[in-house]
Amino acid sequence: MFEKEKIEEILNGLITRRVAVEKQLSQYPEGELKVRRQTKNGKEYTTFYLEMPKEPGKVRRERKTISRDTERLRIMARKQYLQTLLERLDGNIAALQETIGILENTSTGAILSALDPVIQKEIVFQKQTEYRMPEDPEEAREHLEWIKAPYVKNPKNPEHLKHRTSTGELVRSKSEVLIYEKLKEYKMASRYDSALQAGNKVIYPDFTIRRTDGKIFYWEHAGRCDLQNYRKEILWKMKEYEKIGIGQWDNLILTFDVGDGMIDLREIESIIQMKLII
Repeated sequence: MFEKEKIEEILNGLITRRVAVEKQLSQYPEGELKVRRQTKNGKEYTTFYLEMPKEPGKVRRERKTISRDTERLRIMARKQYLQTLLERLDGNIAALQETIGILENTSTGAILSALDPVIQKEIVFQKQTEYRMPEDPEEAREHLEWIKAPYVKNPKNPEHLKHRTSTGELVRSKSEVLIYEKLKEYKMASRYDSALQAGNKVIYPDFTIRRTDGKIFYWEHAGRCDLQNYRKEILWKMKEYEKIGIGQWDNLILTFDVGDGMIDLREIESIIQMKLII
């Protein structure tokens, strides 16, 4: 998806939201909530009142004090919130519509069509169906190099590598098999048990994943939190990640086995779709 399509998708979402907000507003009573503050004898008093629409033939708008009508006050406060939201949505919609009007298509097909046909024939794209690939040829080349590059694997406890994936990769748990297979299903470029330098230490994330925009994510699956030593190891790992700027709020994914040790595949798919696919 190129930039213009992304913005159009956001724009359509805002328009849909605007329709919903406008529908909600139509159900609220007339009038606009106003606030008047007064100070008497050093003490501040707040009065809430409704300013009604101006009627034909009248010089002033009618005002009704509602400070003691708690329910009505809350309703009108909510109405003002929705009105402010609607104004912001209108502003953002207008800004995006103007932006879309000046954006140019940067998809591969659009760029190729702008080139001389003779030059087009000289451009060869790396065909790769096993993995998601960036559209840009140079970015695709770098992505493919990362996929094919050898890496140092975790040498500890090789006897724990008992579970074989569909590609023959040996992993340490059935849950890791499921995560591996889901990453493969979504054509994500990933490494299993790859070494990561963390200051003067080396840690081994369960999965290291390269997104098509080049951003690296680290996925830790905590499958034995019922064991005290395992919990200590996980906590140590989290601290080491934090020291080198890797965190759950950004590029660290942390999942757990639940209940009797079974993993929730819906959660795995949701994480891949929300964080790793762009």
